Amino acid sequence: MQPMAKPGVEVIIGMSKDAQFGPVLMFGLGGIFVEIIKDVSFRIVPLLKRDAKEMVREIKGFPLLSGYRGSEPVDIENWKSAAESVGVCRENPEIKNWT
Repeated sequence: MQPMAKPGVEVIIGMSKDAQFGPVLMFGLGGIFVEIIKDVSFRIVPLLKRDAKEMVREIKGFPLLSGYRGSEPVDIENWKSAAESVGVCRENPEIKNWT
């Protein structure tokens, strides 16, 4: 039996190809928040150093990430690192159709 993960805030990180700008990275609150509120941020990749930090801080749900009503703040550096990692996936030759 595996221990359950601690409760937390679900986020979404993904990429798509915009017809005008090319590959773009998305970050936002996940789960029902992305489906209902659509609170996400986009950046053209490759990301600049400041982009991941700005993406996290500009969503309306940022207070949920920074600790709200006594909840623990999330490790924002960890999310920034994940966003930066996803942002370089277009450089992987096994991922097709990015050019």
